[in-house]
Amino acid sequence: MLGGVKLIVLFACQSAMGRTAGAAEGPITGVAHALSAVSEAVIGMQFTVGVDTAYHFSGKLYAGLARGHSLQRAVASGRAELLSRDDTSTWYIPTLYLRTEQTDEIRLIGD
Repeated sequence: MLGGVKLIVLFACQSAMGRTAGAAEGPITGVAHALSAVSEAVIGMQFTVGVDTAYHFSGKLYAGLARGHSLQRAVASGRAELLSRDDTSTWYIPTLYLRTEQTDEIRLIGD
């Protein structure tokens, strides 16, 4: 259904949150994990994410990918951007799911 998509990025709140015992099931719960079954890489948000957080993370993520950096490095750069900001409680929210047997860094440009 998604064709040859290699990377899916979700900025929806709790899109990478898994179900926990006793928690109510919602339509967003586990979406990133579920999409990792049809895509090699999915980035989702573990918790509620503010617009500013998504903006700053995505800027670094996409800039890194455009420069030819690996997916892992681009995600790390986006997290570092969040960590360097005044609110350091958001750096861990973006979550990367990988479904590949590749053991080295994943590059989306130049494959």
